[in-house]
This record gives sequence, structure tokens and C-alpha cells, in this order.
Amino acid sequence: MAIKPVRKYAYKTRGRVIKIAKLDYTDNWTYLSREVKSRDGNRCSLCGSTDRLEVHHIIPLSKGGSNSKRNLITLCYSCHNVKHRNNPSMVKRSKHHA
Repeated sequence: MAIKPVRKYAYKTRGRVIKIAKLDYTDNWTYLSREVKSRDGNRCSLCGSTDRLEVHHIIPLSKGGSNSKRNLITLCYSCHNVKHRNNPSMVKRSKHHA
């Protein structure tokens, strides 16, 4: 399956572009996220919760990461928020990502 960017955003202030962000989610993100959740046992890879699961990029797309399954991990909503707000190095690679 080909991976291609599906959306781009440019933020403007006073008519000048100040930041360009590219969301490189694949056309098949829904399928891919289901596969990753299934691989991780439909549980958060950090706390084991089964509620409000999300798929997280271990290496962010903005830092050269990819949408490959090796770069994706299942996190619950709470762990995902903590990861992004407080401690970027919190997520460790599980046995699935070795």
C-alpha cells in the first residue's frame, strides 16, 4: 500500500505564512489503526487499559517517523495525553517493536 499525504495546512498571521504542517496520515488510517490495536491485544501498551484506545506514532511524523506498524503503538486516551503533554520520552518500544 502506498503512503501519501492527504492534507496540508498553512497557518497565516497578517498575511504571512508562519508555519506549515503536513498531516501524513494514509488513506487507510482506519484499517491500519485497527491492525495496530489488534496486534497490541486491544490494550494500552503502557497501562493495559482497554478504554478509549488510540494509535500513537513513536517517532512523530514531524521528526521523520512513518506510518509503518513498527512506528505505531496503542495507547489509551489518558496515556496518549500524558505522553504528549508531559514526557515525550515516556513511550518505550514494546516487544512488538523490537
